[in-house]
Amino acid sequence: MTDCLPMTRNSPLPRLQPGERVRAYLQQEFLDGNVGGQRLPTTREIARFLEVSSPTVQAVIRQYVLSGHLEAIQGRGVFVKKGTVTAQKGTLIVGSNLLPMEGALPVSWSEAIYLGAVRESMRMNRSISFVPMAKMETEGAGMPELWRHLIERVDQVDMLMLFHIAHMEEVQAAYEAAGKPVVTINPAQTTSTSNFVAVDYFKGGETVARAFRATGRKRFLYIGPHEAAPLSMRLYLMGFIAGSGWGVDRSISMEVLSSGLSEEITPKLEQLVSASAKAPDAVLCAGDHLAAKVLDFAGKRGLSVPEEMSVVGGTGLQFSYPDISRIEQPMDQIGAEAIRMLCERLDHDNRSVPGKYLAPHCRPGKTTRLEENAKILPTCL
Repeated sequence: MTDCLPMTRNSPLPRLQPGERVRAYLQQEFLDGNVGGQRLPTTREIARFLEVSSPTVQAVIRQYVLSGHLEAIQGRGVFVKKGTVTAQKGTLIVGSNLLPMEGALPVSWSEAIYLGAVRESMRMNRSISFVPMAKMETEGAGMPELWRHLIERVDQVDMLMLFHIAHMEEVQAAYEAAGKPVVTINPAQTTSTSNFVAVDYFKGGETVARAFRATGRKRFLYIGPHEAAPLSMRLYLMGFIAGSGWGVDRSISMEVLSSGLSEEITPKLEQLVSASAKAPDAVLCAGDHLAAKVLDFAGKRGLSVPEEMSVVGGTGLQFSYPDISRIEQPMDQIGAEAIRMLCERLDHDNRSVPGKYLAPHCRPGKTTRLEENAKILPTCL
């Protein structure tokens, strides 16, 4: 086994946020030099040396593994890949406010988008480095000043892959004014026509609702962020309403239960069922976590799924709840399309490019009936 790289500090590190400090340290000490094949210190050693948390170090290292600069070998450690060269002249720096999400899942949705972008950049044979620009310790909580932080760092990147945040238009304007192309993950507004890539959420919701209605479902329920929800969730709901026939077919009822993705929804479900005297028989959830809570509620109520109640979730991560029927988001395609659009804009003097909607992937599981699956599949393949 090769010797571990020494814990040295060639030059003082600037005052940075914890995640940025780890990235700067790895870049400065290990990735910019000719140390291919050498093993990094352990996560604990790096965390102690930089006075940051171990999860922060793990998240940063995971990003470098995804981008191909480091290699994690089970039982041996993390190694610098041979031939790795970073920060070289001509390398394009792509910033983003997407970050790895800490938790039990082995890959988060943001990492899946990153991985798609990294793979596509390799196919394009371009030297591209990806830099997460959010503050790692606060991004997951929806840091209200994140937009200011991104604007302050406009000079540090060549392009920006931007996920929906507050004051999104201000961030875009600042980067575009500096000649830095921006491509957003999901459009900023319903009227947006350029510089974004998104799943066709409207079609996904409409497809599921049409299948429910065609097979006799009557009592529709949507659960997810509603008021002040991201545009993606609003389109999801709009498609579900349109496909259900609610407002046209008087036999169809529609309820909307506003809920955050991690919120406890059992009391709201109990209240809703008590008020209507009947449980919904067709449920669409904004995420698999919500769908799992609906299944738990159905079990406690003695409702049979999918015979009495069909449930559909929405997640791009197949391993989360593999038995739940879902509208998957093709995360890798989103990342690949975003990097292609960014490079096209850069190559043509920051000229805008048409926005692109990707087809949703409807995946039937055990929470929808066979006749519903037969209606859903042909429209999503």
